[in-house]
Amino acid sequence: PARLPAHSSMLARARSHFAAMKAVIEGLRETLWEVGERMLLLQADYRAAMGPCRLILYVRKDREGVPRGLYRGKLIKVEKDGQIRKLIVHLPGRLRSTSIFQIGLRWGERELFRDFDRKRLALNEDRSRCTHALSRAARSLWVLKLLSHRQLPPSSPGDVDALQDRVWRVAW
Repeated sequence: PARLPAHSSMLARARSHFAAMKAVIEGLRETLWEVGERMLLLQADYRAAMGPCRLILYVRKDREGVPRGLYRGKLIKVEKDGQIRKLIVHLPGRLRSTSIFQIGLRWGERELFRDFDRKRLALNEDRSRCTHALSRAARSLWVLKLLSHRQLPPSSPGDVDALQDRVWRVAW
């Protein structure tokens, strides 16, 4: 069967946008890596500013080794098999005054603790936004790839509209 002009046009647009979407995804991955680097720098700044402290910032990494989040925790010592080990107990949510007073034992530096916590939350939010955008861009790229390899044209212009609607729902 002969291809309909609307279908050919949509196929051409899908192919032309494919390379652009790949560039967007590569840019988002680079941004994700930069946010991870900023998390590591903030963790190092925290350690330098606070010195030895039981209230700590720690980074968790994804499978690729990129930091996926900067968290607060309480450092505790546990004795097991005659050896003393240090463990981190995660402290969820925002920094609370009781954590500064009871764990950090540095009430006079509470504004510094809060400043680091604000920066930590901002970096985690940046990473979350970037990850969300990356997942949406990857889905859109998948749809464009699917359309560019599609062999059978729709049988009528109404089918082209239905295909565009389906693509829109899958992508977003």
